[in-house]
Amino acid sequence: PVKNDRLEMMLQALDENDIEAFEEILNEFVVNTLSYYDTNGRDPEKVYQAFLLGMLVSHGSYKVSSNRESGLGRYDILMCPVDVSRRGYIMELKRLRMSSTVETTLDTALQQIKDKRYAATLHAAGVRDILEMAITFDGKRVWVKTSE
Repeated sequence: PVKNDRLEMMLQALDENDIEAFEEILNEFVVNTLSYYDTNGRDPEKVYQAFLLGMLVSHGSYKVSSNRESGLGRYDILMCPVDVSRRGYIMELKRLRMSSTVETTLDTALQQIKDKRYAATLHAAGVRDILEMAITFDGKRVWVKTSE
């Protein structure tokens, strides 16, 4: 496996609930890796989702999945801990639209997680500690907000 200290730091920040550090490092990866050509297509959510998935799957303590049915819809990214006593994560990604603000878009994503009951899969697996995460992006800028 390829060793990347910044990636390990980003995953550790997630484990330690340091969402500010997670957001900061994720932004570094986006700025240094993605092109505006990557993120300006008709459906840039797919680019960000695939990019983030590629990083998250390296976290050996989690089974990472995307676009699977759970509750009343399909989540974007779900991280189910191998050890169910650990925290699980549900991530909903949203593109920032010109007609909206960052905060409104983040809140909409968090509300969607609740309304669609995406946590059902984690609950069924026995996970009780669940962090809901909204991830909003615009070009090469990313914002993260959690339900806590």
